[in-house]
Amino acid sequence: YVPYVGDSKRAMDEYTSEIFMGGKSTIVLHNTCEDSLLAAPIILDLVLLAELSTRIQLKAEGE
Repeated sequence: YVPYVGDSKRAMDEYTSEIFMGGKSTIVLHNTCEDSLLAAPIILDLVLLAELSTRIQLKAEGE
């Protein structure tokens, strides 16, 4: 466990799409999130990948 140090990460995502008569629409999202909340999905993915790798079995030809 790492104690909360009060730092947060900021992300700005920009999505542009083409609309009627060749126009463009841009949506900009500004997201501020704590480090631990950003890290949680990565940790969960690593746990799932590690569990999946335990199911892999290698066999040589003829076995």
